[in-house]
Amino acid sequence: MKHLATFFLCLCALCLSAQEKNYLDRPYIEVQGEAKLLVVPDEIYIRILLQETDKQKVKVEVLERNMVRELKALGIDVENQLSVSDMASNFRHYWIKNSTIRTSKEYQLKLGTADMAGKVFQRLEAIGISNLSIIRTDHSQIEQLKMEVKKNAVKNAKDKAQEMASAIGQSVGAALNIVEYNNSPVRYNLAMKSRAMVAMDEAVLEEDAPQLEFEKIELNYSVMARFDLLEKTK
Repeated sequence: MKHLATFFLCLCALCLSAQEKNYLDRPYIEVQGEAKLLVVPDEIYIRILLQETDKQKVKVEVLERNMVRELKALGIDVENQLSVSDMASNFRHYWIKNSTIRTSKEYQLKLGTADMAGKVFQRLEAIGISNLSIIRTDHSQIEQLKMEVKKNAVKNAKDKAQEMASAIGQSVGAALNIVEYNNSPVRYNLAMKSRAMVAMDEAVLEEDAPQLEFEKIELNYSVMARFDLLEKTK
């Protein structure tokens, strides 16, 4: 059995070598194709931390009810968009280090637009919930978009090959090999503008919501493609 496995491995290696030799025995052109797409995120994940302290004397349950009330007032589907991430009672930490925080509860809120995110920040800060942060941004159709960009990268490679072949009076035929590079989407950090972080113009009214600006997600893919190099037919 061991000898049989070794035989098949050698056979596969010979086949790959023969295939590569076939590439080298025929004229070909090899080019790199690239494509890029900037996508506006439609999935925004916000971390909300509720903390019960000795100073404030407000229990987490009260903060939670107030938070849910405000989110529903904004038209947010709390049951589907809000989830509990973590819950902890820090009594040991409190007694040892004299911390003022007694109990905390962490949530994750999923939103679809920067405008709604700004309204959430405004509403929750107004009721004393200010420990909010953006966890990440994403797009609901990210896999389909990635595939489209990869297709465009292959098309770009063929266009390049045709242009280069045309310069020497030749043309390209079928693709002999296409290798995809392992590219990943680039998700830029959120740029958030609020009164606490930047100086605002005097004309801005007090009731205006914080301005949240999201960088687009960059999908950048490249491939290496090899095509038959043909003589142009007259």
